[in-house]
Amino acid sequence: MQESLFSLRENLLLEQPQSQTNVLVSLTQAAPDGGDSLLVSAVKRLSDRLGITVQQAAHAWVDAYCQQVLKPLFTAEADYGLVLLAHPAKYSCADAWGSAGRIYLP
Repeated sequence: MQESLFSLRENLLLEQPQSQTNVLVSLTQAAPDGGDSLLVSAVKRLSDRLGITVQQAAHAWVDAYCQQVLKPLFTAEADYGLVLLAHPAKYSCADAWGSAGRIYLP
């Protein structure tokens, strides 16, 4: 007898075609054409949008990542105890106008 495993989930991103959501591991991968990674591009867009230096934008992106992605995870663990999650490289992170917006967990 063969066995199969199926995983079903609701696609929360389906009705948000204007937003960009990436698996975290893809943010730092080199672009196929040799251009900037997705993270570098996001930081540069944030810099242009806010009229700040790239270094300031990088700090702002990391701060947003900590507040919008890491803090909810740590809060869930603190409030509920053990939290079972996939490897962090598999998390999906929404792009909120160039900065980390929210996290979607598999």
